[in-house]
Amino acid sequence: MHLTLFHVLDLLAKSTSIILLAFATLSVWRSASAAQRCAVWLAAFLVLLLLPLTLLWQPYWSIALQQLEKAAPPPVLPSEVLQSAADTFTLAAPPAPSGFQLSFSAGQWLAFIWLAGCVILVAYRAIGSLQLRRLMSQSQPVDDIRMLSAAARIAAESGVRRAIALRISSHVTVPLTWGSLQPVLLLPASASQWDDDSLEAALRHEMGHIRHGDALTRLIATFITAFYWPNVLVWLAGKSWRAVQEQAADDLVISSGAAAENYALQLLEAARGVQAAGGLRAPVMAMVQPSTLETRLSAIMDGSRNRSSYSLRGAVTGLVLASGVLALCAAAQLSAAPEASAENPLKTKANKLIIPSMKLKGASLEQAVAFVRQQATELDTEHKGLNIVIEDPDHEKDVEITLDFITIPISEAMHYIAELSNRKVRYEPFAIFIGPANTPAKLVTRSFKLPDGGAAKIGNAKTWLSQQGVSFPDGAAATLTPDGTQLIVRNTEAEQQNATVLVEALSAGKAVAPASPVTAPAGKPSPLEAKAAAIIIPQVHFQNATGAEAVEFLRLRSRELDPDKKGLNILFRAEDMPANASISLDLRDVPVSEALRYTADLLGLSLTVEPYAFILKARANK
Repeated sequence: MHLTLFHVLDLLAKSTSIILLAFATLSVWRSASAAQRCAVWLAAFLVLLLLPLTLLWQPYWSIALQQLEKAAPPPVLPSEVLQSAADTFTLAAPPAPSGFQLSFSAGQWLAFIWLAGCVILVAYRAIGSLQLRRLMSQSQPVDDIRMLSAAARIAAESGVRRAIALRISSHVTVPLTWGSLQPVLLLPASASQWDDDSLEAALRHEMGHIRHGDALTRLIATFITAFYWPNVLVWLAGKSWRAVQEQAADDLVISSGAAAENYALQLLEAARGVQAAGGLRAPVMAMVQPSTLETRLSAIMDGSRNRSSYSLRGAVTGLVLASGVLALCAAAQLSAAPEASAENPLKTKANKLIIPSMKLKGASLEQAVAFVRQQATELDTEHKGLNIVIEDPDHEKDVEITLDFITIPISEAMHYIAELSNRKVRYEPFAIFIGPANTPAKLVTRSFKLPDGGAAKIGNAKTWLSQQGVSFPDGAAATLTPDGTQLIVRNTEAEQQNATVLVEALSAGKAVAPASPVTAPAGKPSPLEAKAAAIIIPQVHFQNATGAEAVEFLRLRSRELDPDKKGLNILFRAEDMPANASISLDLRDVPVSEALRYTADLLGLSLTVEPYAFILKARANK
């Protein structure tokens, strides 16, 4: 084997072992804070940086290759035949080449390709430095007293003693920082309009990067990644390191007393700005990058997360473990994900479960439903029963139900209970709903004139209105005219009023575009929705719980049941949550997505799915 090729394979094998060891360390050390995880990655990348030096004194491994069997001697041919063959060879031989002929071995070609990749990646980083110079030239020093005093105070609190160039620019949408020796903190022009809490959160996040020296470590990681570019694991490690650097900066913000809900919503708004601007490619540390937002939001909303600052424990642990990388024997145990179960046929199940005797006299709706729930659990061979949800419990709550049946299916029992309480039964995939039997309202058709560009902001008319809280009963519809100048809506009078408010807001230039900037194709759930549907909660039991208590329960259970232990990001504004609302739910084996939707319905809130979070909002008619 060629010596250069051996060097390449040796470095690839050892770098792979180092990265796998770092991932294994962090997987075992689950309680480590983001700052401590940064220390482990710093140790791993320093080992990678020094790894090529080991080739200077480390003896080469001897690799036994299977040798070819010794060929038998050629048969002795008559001299006439040999002479004929020589003549033939001489005639067929090509003329000797004139000029220079380049010849490379396989190992040399491999080294050349490796070197070319390194040069390209370093050149790409150099181009990024030119972009930073342009950003610097397009910015101006901050002269706002409020912003300057806040930056000075936060720098002192963060332990940053170096001089920081605080600048502002209309060419960026989120706060940025860069510079290893002379840090630059660049704020968007809109920062002058931010409230004190938002400004402090942004400054503290970027000051965290400066305090941790992330600009220098990212520069080192860039050159190390360029050197080991054929190794995919090094790229993944660099991505993971950048992600925990952002979480470590987030931890400083949360530890300072910032409200997690408000900070998470601030990051969501910043991510929309980055996506609207077409992304950010310069080698800077932005306050938010959409690619890492989901993980960051999960960490921000996790109240039990370790947010301790940097310590030597992580660095020492990483260096000690990395020193034994060549003796590491990696083992991985893979488990197949459980197959998704088919949709629960609740109506079929309710037809099959037969109540032997049902006697109710003057029972309330809650008492009647509780009796059916108990019977369903007892009769079900798996003792899971049925999820039955009462919608609008205050609707005709004084009704009295009297029934006397023998051997009646639960589906029929629910039908009679609904009839006696002026309600109707609705079967959904994971729950049976019994709600008020309101007569359908009259549908009317109206047209709305749209402003220039309004059709482009709306996209799908019905989807846009639904995301803003407009309901569509049977027969209702919404569409755009072919020229995009009018919105045609057929709906109830009440919902038409909501549509009017939304179109007026759109004409006034207010932000009423669909809440999710990235919409999944029709009929195909987003990755977040798919994840929420895959997490099954064994039992959900609320008894007069507040909205905040219900949401917190779903957050905690989703994190406990998620194989990755990340859970789901569920956000709401305190002012949107009904003050005196209380909900009661009793569900079994229900997906988080369904439990969350039921919770939103009972609270009278709309549920919006964004790429990285579920958002509970007040409906448009509230």
